[in-house]
Amino acid sequence: FSKAHGWKVILGLAVFLASFRFLLRVPAVKYFFDRAVFLVPVVSGLVINVNMSNFTRILGLLLKSGIRIVEAVTITSSTFRNLVYRRALFNANEQIRKGQQLADYLEAKEKFFPLLLSGMIKIGENTGNLEDNLFYLSEYYTEEVDNKIHTLTTLLEPLMLLIMGLFV
Repeated sequence: FSKAHGWKVILGLAVFLASFRFLLRVPAVKYFFDRAVFLVPVVSGLVINVNMSNFTRILGLLLKSGIRIVEAVTITSSTFRNLVYRRALFNANEQIRKGQQLADYLEAKEKFFPLLLSGMIKIGENTGNLEDNLFYLSEYYTEEVDNKIHTLTTLLEPLMLLIMGLFV
């Protein structure tokens, strides 16, 4: 098969990858793909933790440097590559402009923003320690990402050995 059709397989794979990368530039397709990532059990938790780590770190730095929360959320939303989070924070910004707290909006979107995050942000907003809480959450989610990646690599090693053994 490799001798007869190998070049066709390689060409087909290259065309598929090129068209997939092109399709990811279309916002509707990218949004669909970014949303579909949350349906994959192991990957979804990792994606949430990575995005929460970045979100809390950037928002905390912006607030600590004296930027108002409305502008800080706008800037933070533009840093996301995941369109689901970008759109959610854009909508959160609109709610903040109307006078609602950030934590209330995040609490309503518990599928994308964990309850720990919204609870700690609510405490920070009510006590005036939002920056400190955000830095704490950033460290917490960074540790969670490290732990999940370590666990994932530990589980993948035997699986890769099994696949290679079957292949050989």
